Amino acid sequence: MSRLLKMCLNWQVLSGLAAVGLGIGLLAPGLFGRSLPILLVAACPISMVVMMVAMRQPSTRAPAPEDINSLQAQLAELTAQEEQVRKDLARLASPSSEQNRAEPSR
Repeated sequence: MSRLLKMCLNWQVLSGLAAVGLGIGLLAPGLFGRSLPILLVAACPISMVVMMVAMRQPSTRAPAPEDINSLQAQLAELTAQEEQVRKDLARLASPSSEQNRAEPSR
């Protein structure tokens, strides 16, 4: 049950609602009893809205230099492999290789 509540309730929203409740309690004590159920019911939907907004914002994490170096090394390796495959294809497609394949080896 507590795991379910952690998924639904954001601590920032709960802190904000507690501050609103405290403000209502201090400024208008007569409304506190009537506003408490509304604050409790509003906690989950407001938390979900805050989480959805947070998820829509793009990550500001920049790639680390070691990540970039690793990716550049992988790119160089793949480029070398691509070049080797192109050479192999060209060799297999050349007319001399077709003649060599047609004549059996002695």
